Amino acid sequence: MWLRIYVYGLFQSLIVDNFLWFIYLLHLIYSAALVGSGNAVYFLTLVLLNIPSS
Repeated sequence: MWLRIYVYGLFQSLIVDNFLWFIYLLHLIYSAALVGSGNAVYFLTLVLLNIPSS
């Protein structure tokens, strides 16, 4: 059981789903600048909302 929790935490820290989403949007012919700026806004929002809650 602890191994599963550790592996889940490892994959959660790697943010694999965001990386796959990035690759998928690039595959749909979105520009890298647009996808990168959207990703930056997402992470900035995550950081700004995470600080008050922690």
